[in-house]
Amino acid sequence: MYHIYNRGNNGQQLFYEPAHYHHFLRLFRQHVGPHVQVVAYCLMPNHFHFLLHTTAAGTRADASPSSATQPMVRGLANCLSAFAQGLNQELGRQGALFQPKTKGKLLNGPFNAAGYPLLCFQYIH
Repeated sequence: MYHIYNRGNNGQQLFYEPAHYHHFLRLFRQHVGPHVQVVAYCLMPNHFHFLLHTTAAGTRADASPSSATQPMVRGLANCLSAFAQGLNQELGRQGALFQPKTKGKLLNGPFNAAGYPLLCFQYIH
């Protein structure tokens, strides 16, 4: 289980109207959805949070030490890229929309307290 979050570059706004939220969720379902089960999410005007349970295919074990080869990570990168390109085109802007690194915290790892996933779930809601 992972807590995934990111915000607008320099804290800038990501979603300007309801259609932007809906479009982001469509892209998320398309690119990330096949690799995860969404437990909770929250989209705010300048950031987002997702609590995700990965499927076996979403975090397959392979020889590569890089997380960038994982289907869930690639899907998220594709989702954010597609959203940023579309919003930049719509608003006539250029440059990065999101902060460079999307954060992903493993919640049920060996260094987390037993109740941490529930605490994260409550925080997101």
